Amino acid sequence: MNINQEENIGVKDFFTEFNALKNTAYFESGFLKGVFSMADSFVRTTEYGVYIFDYSKKEVVYVSENITQWCGLQLSDINKKGYDYYLKYVCMEDLKMLVEINNAGFAFWNSLPEGASLNYVVSYDFRFGSLMVNQRYTPVILDGGKICMAVCVVSLSSSKASGNIVMTCTKNGYRYTYSMSLKKWIKSKKLFLSDKEAEIIRLSIQGFSTSEIAEKTLTGTETVKTHKKNIYRKLKVGSMTEAVRFAINHNLL
Repeated sequence: MNINQEENIGVKDFFTEFNALKNTAYFESGFLKGVFSMADSFVRTTEYGVYIFDYSKKEVVYVSENITQWCGLQLSDINKKGYDYYLKYVCMEDLKMLVEINNAGFAFWNSLPEGASLNYVVSYDFRFGSLMVNQRYTPVILDGGKICMAVCVVSLSSSKASGNIVMTCTKNGYRYTYSMSLKKWIKSKKLFLSDKEAEIIRLSIQGFSTSEIAEKTLTGTETVKTHKKNIYRKLKVGSMTEAVRFAINHNLL
């Protein structure tokens, strides 16, 4: 069933005046083949999905096959019927949110000095079929200062709710959280883990229990528990499993 049939939101809504280019950029077939080959290699070695946008053509030019598996599709379905077919697996509420993120994100990038947008990554969570996923999106090629090509990395989310829209700059210590109610980006300091917090998460990833972490870090069990509570509060998660996923998705380790 097409859950978005009534309002008919599709790929066209993600290519607007906010990201329109005056001219169609030309990419050599060999260059594109190399880009897609690198994306395939990345996907083979990680759990992440990838897709690539070409804003000069107003097309999604690459979708990794593992993304389609999350909703039981075949890659040929998307290649044949277009990216709108993929978007049918996003509920209407979240699809509207994605359109707003798209417009707000490009308005943000367009306000930056020329070339600066390459330093920014936006992250957000939404429901895809029965899964909650996290997407991280960043520009990779500019044309006259405007985004011409961008890549989006998809993974399972640590959140139980959609949203959590954050724009992070890789070159400074600031992040910008988007408020859906206020319709604006709110600036704050970039989120960091302390050395001890990062160490505890790394040891948790390796499967060590609280008592084993205490032994390895030469601290008491209660101290480790306190650090874990601080991690949960800082990352706004409820378990170490969620903390691990959040830390990995937001490059905190």
